[in-house]
Amino acid sequence: MVHFHHVAINTPNLEHSIAFYKNAFNFQEYAQWDYNDKSIAMLSIPSGGFLELHQTAPKCFRNNWLWHISFAPDDIDACYYKAVACGAKEFRKPFSKTIYATPTHLTVRVAWLKGPYGETIELMKEMN
Repeated sequence: MVHFHHVAINTPNLEHSIAFYKNAFNFQEYAQWDYNDKSIAMLSIPSGGFLELHQTAPKCFRNNWLWHISFAPDDIDACYYKAVACGAKEFRKPFSKTIYATPTHLTVRVAWLKGPYGETIELMKEMN
C-alpha cells in the first residue's frame, strides 16, 4: 500500500512561508534542517502528510516545475478567506462545478489562491 508523504516547493523566504502555512492552514512545524547550503522545513498537515519548504536564493528562485498544490479543507469558503486574510492573493473565488470524468462524475467545490511567493494553491472538496 502506498500513502502520500509530502510535496516540496521552493521559497525565497523560509520563515515567512512557514508562518503563512501555519496561520492560513493550521499546519504545524515538524522538522527543520540545512542541506547543501539551503534551509529546509517540513510542516505536518493535520489530515496527514507534509509540506516541505526549500529556501532558495531569490536569484535562483523558480517554481514553474510545479503546477499547483491542493488541499481539501472541510469548509472551502472559510479556508479561502482565512488564507486571504493571512496574505494569500485571490486567484479564483470558491465555486461549485461538476467534473464529467470517467468512470464517475465528480461534484466539487473549488477555489484557487496564490501563496506568498506565487505558488498556486487549490482548495478542493468532493461534494458527492
